[in-house]
Amino acid sequence: AAAAAMIVNYSTALYGLRDCGQVVSNERVLVLGAGGGVGLAGIDIARALGAEVIAAAATPDKRQAAERAGARWSVDYSKASWREELERVTGRKDVNVVWDPVGGDYSETALRCLAPGGRHLVVGFAAGTIPRIPLNLALLKRA
Repeated sequence: AAAAAMIVNYSTALYGLRDCGQVVSNERVLVLGAGGGVGLAGIDIARALGAEVIAAAATPDKRQAAERAGARWSVDYSKASWREELERVTGRKDVNVVWDPVGGDYSETALRCLAPGGRHLVVGFAAGTIPRIPLNLALLKRA
């Protein structure tokens, strides 16, 4: 079962980040749910494509796992101030790509951190809710 899950997680990340997101070297990728299987696979694939990775996860153990997997920074997205934490660690630089297997309330905040012309790759809704995002935000980000 673990091998099957790994194949699904990594093939999803490869297709999503390389083919759909067209991640290239030196881009900045924000990985939500970074301590889960799809998140960790996203970290590995984004790094293999030459991206700099910021991991977002809710527990210290998951953030540490994400950093061990190669994330340059990690932020605690269970805190209301996680956007400010992301801005602090990145020097207020926006991200080029959001890898989002979580959905819920995290998606809008992540979209607000996206650079103009960036890509928000929705992979799932592990938070249990489909986000309601104001469309003007996508327009402003040219996403």
